[in-house]
Amino acid sequence: MGISAAIIGGGYGGLVCAYYSLKKGIAVTVFERQEKTAKKLLMTGNGRCNISNVSVDVSDYLTDDDAKLSDILSSFDRQTEAELFKEIGLELFPEEGRLYPLSGKAVTVREAFMASLYEKGCSFETGVNIDGYSKTASGKYILSGDNKKREFDAIVLSCGGAAGVYDEERKNGFGIIGSKELNFIPLRPALTRLFLENVYGSNLKALEGIRIKGKVSLTQAKKIISEDTGEIQFIKGGLSGIPVFNVSRYVEKNIDLTLSLDMLPGMEFDEFASRVNRFEGRTLETFFYGLFLNEVAGVICASLHLSVHRKMSDLSEAEVLSLYDRCRHFEFKDIKTDSLKNAQISAGGIALSALDEHLALKCDPSVYVIGEMLNVSGKCGGYNLHFAAAGAYRVAASIGGMI
Repeated sequence: MGISAAIIGGGYGGLVCAYYSLKKGIAVTVFERQEKTAKKLLMTGNGRCNISNVSVDVSDYLTDDDAKLSDILSSFDRQTEAELFKEIGLELFPEEGRLYPLSGKAVTVREAFMASLYEKGCSFETGVNIDGYSKTASGKYILSGDNKKREFDAIVLSCGGAAGVYDEERKNGFGIIGSKELNFIPLRPALTRLFLENVYGSNLKALEGIRIKGKVSLTQAKKIISEDTGEIQFIKGGLSGIPVFNVSRYVEKNIDLTLSLDMLPGMEFDEFASRVNRFEGRTLETFFYGLFLNEVAGVICASLHLSVHRKMSDLSEAEVLSLYDRCRHFEFKDIKTDSLKNAQISAGGIALSALDEHLALKCDPSVYVIGEMLNVSGKCGGYNLHFAAAGAYRVAASIGGMI
């Protein structure tokens, strides 16, 4: 008899792993607790499915083992990924580096994979909640939770992280592994909104719903931990937008962090001073015309206790410098992420260092882990789905020792 594998979790990583495993002649059964596979995939990119990125590097991720991650990513390069999409008939197009299905709809990604998997003889068990496994004397695996006694040669855990999980007892696939001694990094929300307080005590209610182009920087003891530039949105009690999501991966409880908002990214002081001289007859309010909405200018001035009705010519050199500095470094403290329920992904999970080079448990090399269960969190832009596929490719090549 040939080799058999149980893939627990029918998300993107699970489908990719099933595809490559079937190509090797492995008998695959995919178990999914939802009634349909790839449910979360259908929601990515606001339903458009940002499936990957034209440029992927280890620096796009936060993990505990950069060397291992780099090795996994390099083995699943753009050419290999492009061949996968060609084989299943999925056409993509790039948009600012992000890759989307040509249809603009995530459902076509699922359809392309499912058609290819059925053609290759993949078995699916949906609406089944696998809660564990046992190992027989002969080294086979029996799953618990599916009410059937079937033996498998390998298990792939592709159960996702904790984002959007409401039943804390399930913890997705983490409970399946059980009490094995693994280096486990506590789960936390990532790619999420941030709720915070500005250090000046300013009332930011007037800014709710306003979007600006700027840069956010997350610092600890004045050392930059993460920063990103793009569109930022003011929300009730905090900030949102892709740059905010990206730095949110670094926010942990009980760590004293400062977030700095640069609302004039790239503008040097000489350019700002030249503008002051050019519009010295204007008030502070009209000076900011062309740069910010009135509400933004009002908050900046209020944080410095400057009246928006003062003329620019009345400002001292120190006040001009302070105004510039506040535009470039508007700071926030008491930073908190949104809940796991509302996060796009969870950061933390099983450390890469706890697995071997094939993403198998070191204590049980026929049990593999891929995707969001691992301590690898990528930026917005298709990076997390790409990592899920890269891990799936690595695991499928390893099942049965054929690597």
